[in-house]
Amino acid sequence: MLWAAVLAAAAAAGISPGVSRPALAAGPAIGVALFVLLARERPRLPPPPLAVVAARATYLVGAAAYEELLWRGLALALTALWIGPVAALVATSVGFGIRHRRPDERGGLLHTATGLGFGTAFLLGGIAAAILAHVSYNLLVDAAVRAERRPSA
Repeated sequence: MLWAAVLAAAAAAGISPGVSRPALAAGPAIGVALFVLLARERPRLPPPPLAVVAARATYLVGAAAYEELLWRGLALALTALWIGPVAALVATSVGFGIRHRRPDERGGLLHTATGLGFGTAFLLGGIAAAILAHVSYNLLVDAAVRAERRPSA
């Protein structure tokens, strides 16, 4: 049902649900670029057990897909009908940042930046590109956090 609503909203906003290879490649490229730009250090990748990696990856993929369906597939696409795609991109990215704000982060600026990246992927390549951007970014952040928490050998 959510997919149908997303596709209808995207079509109404003039955003093609079709997936081309170049547009689809924009998703992971944007996710990796966001991580490289926003990460303070290059992560040490820990060697966790395969079952842990699979479970974490499954959770991160599902969470990213769900958020993209809501924030870009519905919110951005529908808001674009009222105020245009660029203003909708900014508005929904600010909302995404506020929703993800942490007590130690000023106003959700980091997540507003990621929202702008994921939203750009959506506008360029549709919902699949946005999901791939978000998944790529989340997997890299998770690996970095886990490496940071792992005791040095």
